[in-house]
Amino acid sequence: MDFKNIIAAIHKKQMKTFTKLSDFKAMKKPYLQTKRRGLYWIWTNYSITELKKIKTRENSKEVPISDLILRREKLDKICKIEKHGFLIVYNGIGGYKKEPPSFGLRERINQEFNCMDKRTGTLNLINREGTNNIDNWAISYFDFDDVENQKILKELPEKEEWYLKYAREIEIDWRIEYGIPIMTRH
Repeated sequence: MDFKNIIAAIHKKQMKTFTKLSDFKAMKKPYLQTKRRGLYWIWTNYSITELKKIKTRENSKEVPISDLILRREKLDKICKIEKHGFLIVYNGIGGYKKEPPSFGLRERINQEFNCMDKRTGTLNLINREGTNNIDNWAISYFDFDDVENQKILKELPEKEEWYLKYAREIEIDWRIEYGIPIMTRH
C-alpha cells in the first residue's frame, strides 16, 4: 500500500470538485449526495487580514479562527494551495459511522457554515460578522462512497471499512503532504 500515491490521487480528485459555496448550496454540479462519507476542504478568497478579525462567540465550541491565524500566519508548513483566487483554509472529515446513515459529508460541510449550537465544534462561518458573504467561500470534497473513487481506495486493505479505518489517517497524511490549513484546529 503506497499512501503517498493514495493521498495524491485523493488530492487530485478533490481539486476537481472545487465548488463555490453558493453553487454547492444550490446543489449545482458537481453534486454531492446526502448521507455520504468522506473528506472536505473549505476555501476562501478573504485575505488573512480579514480572517484575523473574526470573533468567536463566548461560551461556544466554535473554532477560534482569529487566534489560530494570529499564531500561525508566519509558519512555514501552512497550506498554500490556491484555485481561482481561493485558498484552502480548513479541512475535515464528515459522514456517518453507523448504519443506517443519518448524517453525512454534505450535512457536515453545511454545518461548518451554519451551526448556531454552542456545543458543536464548527466554523459557523456565515453567522460570524465579516465572513458571512457566501460568495467568498468554496468547498471541495472526496466522497468515499462514490463508485468512481473506489479505484483510488482499492489500494487500502479491508475494503468494507475504508472510511472508518482510514479517513482520519488520510486527513492527517494529506496535511503532512500539502500543509496544514490555517484555520484547522486539530
